Amino acid sequence: MALFRSGSQATKREALRRIRSRDWQEPAELMELLRTLHGLRDVGTEELIPLLSNGDSTVRGFAEEELSDRLDRRTIEGLLRSLDKRTTRDRGRLLTVLLDLAPELSVPRVIDLVNGGERSVSVVAMEALARQPTARVGPAFVEFLRSDRPDVRHMALIKLKGSPDLLAQAGTAAALSDLADDDDERIRVEVLDVLVKVDPEEAVRLSLDLIKDPSPMVQGRAVRCLAAALERIQASERTEDKLLSLMTDGSEAVRNAVVDIIVKRPDTLRILRKLLLFCRDVMGWLRDRTLQSLRRHGRQLSRAVITLMEDPDPEVRSMALVLGATLEDPAAVPYIIRLLDDDDWWLRMIAADSLARIGDARAVRPLVAASEDPDCAIACIEALGRIGDSSALEALVAHLGRPEIEIRAEAIEAMEAIGDRAVVEVLRACADQDPSSAIRARAQAATEKLTGGRASTAGRPMASPLETMTIPSLSPIEALLTDVREMGGSDLHVLVDAPPTARVHGELRDLEGPRYSAEATRELLDPLLGPREREALDRLKQADFCVEIPAVGRYRCNVYVERKGLAGSFRVIPREVPTLADIGLPAHMADLVNHHQGLVVVAGPSGSGKSTTLAALVNLFNEHRRSHVLLLEDPIEFVHPSRGCLINQREVGRHTRSFSAALRGALREDPDIIVVGEMRDLETVRLAIEASETGHLVIGTMNTTSAPTTIDRIVESFPVGEQTQVRLMLSETLKAVIAQSLVPSAAKDGRVAVFEVMLGTLDVRTLIRDSKSFQILSQMQIGESKGHVTVDRALQRLLSAGRITPETAWSRARAKAEFEAAVSGEFLAVARTGDFSQSDLLEGR
Repeated sequence: MALFRSGSQATKREALRRIRSRDWQEPAELMELLRTLHGLRDVGTEELIPLLSNGDSTVRGFAEEELSDRLDRRTIEGLLRSLDKRTTRDRGRLLTVLLDLAPELSVPRVIDLVNGGERSVSVVAMEALARQPTARVGPAFVEFLRSDRPDVRHMALIKLKGSPDLLAQAGTAAALSDLADDDDERIRVEVLDVLVKVDPEEAVRLSLDLIKDPSPMVQGRAVRCLAAALERIQASERTEDKLLSLMTDGSEAVRNAVVDIIVKRPDTLRILRKLLLFCRDVMGWLRDRTLQSLRRHGRQLSRAVITLMEDPDPEVRSMALVLGATLEDPAAVPYIIRLLDDDDWWLRMIAADSLARIGDARAVRPLVAASEDPDCAIACIEALGRIGDSSALEALVAHLGRPEIEIRAEAIEAMEAIGDRAVVEVLRACADQDPSSAIRARAQAATEKLTGGRASTAGRPMASPLETMTIPSLSPIEALLTDVREMGGSDLHVLVDAPPTARVHGELRDLEGPRYSAEATRELLDPLLGPREREALDRLKQADFCVEIPAVGRYRCNVYVERKGLAGSFRVIPREVPTLADIGLPAHMADLVNHHQGLVVVAGPSGSGKSTTLAALVNLFNEHRRSHVLLLEDPIEFVHPSRGCLINQREVGRHTRSFSAALRGALREDPDIIVVGEMRDLETVRLAIEASETGHLVIGTMNTTSAPTTIDRIVESFPVGEQTQVRLMLSETLKAVIAQSLVPSAAKDGRVAVFEVMLGTLDVRTLIRDSKSFQILSQMQIGESKGHVTVDRALQRLLSAGRITPETAWSRARAKAEFEAAVSGEFLAVARTGDFSQSDLLEGR
């Protein structure tokens, strides 16, 4: 019995409602509803469309069957015109049904929708066509490759990838090549996969271009496709040359990709030899960049490199030795040992570090001999400790008698690492007799570690070289410097017609003693001057250098000629290398240890503690990374022992002519981190930025007062015609600017560092690139959650922690109104009249 009477509009509406809302209990009840609709002559085509997307297959089948009987050109045209009024789901289902039921009539019209319909309709039409058999719609997809709609081009590529017949059609390869530089990175990725199947030679050509694509996704696919295409064809000489030339590219990812291809080729030995010969003819820093990338694949290349160490060509042998020096393969040890006698001091350093990592006892005797070389003594001693062979102990004990404090410290570290208690008595003697308090403390700690804190010791005692050593007496100037350190001072000034003056907690304080005459001043300072310092003083009328007083510490010195005669200024260098926590740098700046490339600038006026911050950053890397750190200083202040890092310190004037000359040399010395004591001229700044672009982390200082002005100073140091390019380079390489100053502490017992931090976030990089550095401060204020710290925010934190007074915060703040509530009205009244100096205000006078 029928549920409803035929022909009733109410019956139709009710049946449609119940079908759409799944208002039935049994399949039989649904079938009755469908039979009812079938019997109704006034169910329109439009009313059937929603049923095509119904979740029940029976309903969808019914709608398709009803629709198939009504499809003609006019009906199809009407349905397609109504697509923009339907949901995306209904559009897709309707187009699929039309293409399945009436392909001859529907395919041309759906293709027209792809090419000229509204974008959302076009994409749905393309998806519906893609589900059709290739024989029916294939030729259209080749044409879709030229569509001006990226979604259409992308889906056409996906369809073609699975259709060998279409790929073989004339014109397909040409259409694919045109997409290699498409703006849509999805298309650049897919076209490579397709070309590998269609035209491997073209795939190689395009992959070599796209391997430098800015998109990491495209780069990665280019590498894989290049490797796959080279497996299918014999690479031409020109292709190999182009592949090898990519090893000098500025992108580390590109270089690593090329090495990945080389190590996977069956003729690795041949192509590696060709690459080493190629390196011979390129600039030194480009060669080092190439070798650095090869070293990261040392394990895969080890056999080939060792084979090339015996190549008939001496230049191939030389390059293979340089590369092999970083391998951790015991088979390379005899070859690496040869580098300990090389004329290039840096190769000797590489060899020592490599032998230490391999840990082969065959290297002990050569390292002992090389440790007498002052240029690489520390590296060789450290290597002996890492190898851990007791046969090196006698040589290490002998090093305790050397005058260089850093060598004695490294010898103690090595003896402790070896762990043989035979040296305990020697270390005890060192702890009692060494002139340096730091060395005495280090020897005592090593003794306690080796003995477990016990007083007695076993083993064969060794003779100490310290038995005849005596502690030297201090000269008058050394006594003054010692007194300044003990009173907590930071600087000592010696001038004619004035008593010695110390700066203690930022305040100048006269020391007890007579006023120096010109002759007395010269006699006082003369013991500090060596031949090099005297020559600089005669030629330049000033000399910068460092001195170390045994058992006391190091001092940075500037002796200069002034109106009345000779004068001197001395900076106290702390005994211990500071940490980030010691100097108060925000804790999140420890994330710098995760950066392997880019530029970090420490800014601030003279005397603001930039050198201390540099030392803390180097200490951070030394404790948490295994890297080569090259410091360029004028002069060397803090001495960094090699802990986790291999550390070299070069002094301008003593070890190198200038910062710029040292930077040029640094690019062929395989550093991971380059620290530039001062970026004071255009050439130094230029080289620092270039080095940061070529896979190095560069940390330098500038005498600027804030982060935004630091950017302007860097850019404006270049000629006007280069400034746009410099802004682009900075926007890509800058990691952070740390601008600092010193303010009096609340307890009046010292000074506190105020750190302004600007990180190289996307927003900041965009402002730099667009020459909008004047907006950087605003960006820092709204971007504190990203790690930026403004001066005012830094002052607020110090004030909240009780480390500075409200008056100090107000005096140094940019937005002074934010601090006015914390200071007294009397202070503000005095400050605004300008009757007193800032120092008077801060002291409450």
